[in-house]
Amino acid sequence: MPRDLRQFAKGQECYFRLPEFCRFDPLYTVLCHFRIGGIAGTGDKAPDLCGAPGCDRCHDVIDGRIKQSIYTPIQLRAESHRAQNQWLEFLWKNEIVIVVLAA
Repeated sequence: MPRDLRQFAKGQECYFRLPEFCRFDPLYTVLCHFRIGGIAGTGDKAPDLCGAPGCDRCHDVIDGRIKQSIYTPIQLRAESHRAQNQWLEFLWKNEIVIVVLAA
């Protein structure tokens, strides 16, 4: 059972799959963190659950390091949420992340 989601994300498929940017090659995949909703900030990483595996080029588009005109900021945020939800579903279905409700 993996203990480190950053390590576990390496070599996974890219969950963003942005047309015209995605490498579709697990060799370039890392955990991409999202700074949405006031979680983390410049220079601070969000918790590992606030992310999804992505190739380096999709990661650069999501983080704004690749300037492009194909996606609006709203579309990129929607793609980030979609990718994160699919990743969390994978983690949950494979019992890598288990939710325990406290009494």
